[in-house]
Amino acid sequence: MLDANSLRQQIGKHAKAINIINQNTDEKTLRERMGHTRLEILAGIISGVISAAMVHAVFSGF
Repeated sequence: MLDANSLRQQIGKHAKAINIINQNTDEKTLRERMGHTRLEILAGIISGVISAAMVHAVFSGF
């Protein structure tokens, strides 16, 4: 998960650099924010674990 996040951060950095180069042209700007932050990834992991535990508790009869 963190590897995918690192790749998206690099893509964002490249997009930002390309946008700076192309700022005086009529070219469409590239999106600079790609993917999720580490905090968003952590929140997703935590919510996934909690959701799985709740589903397990409901279907296993506590």
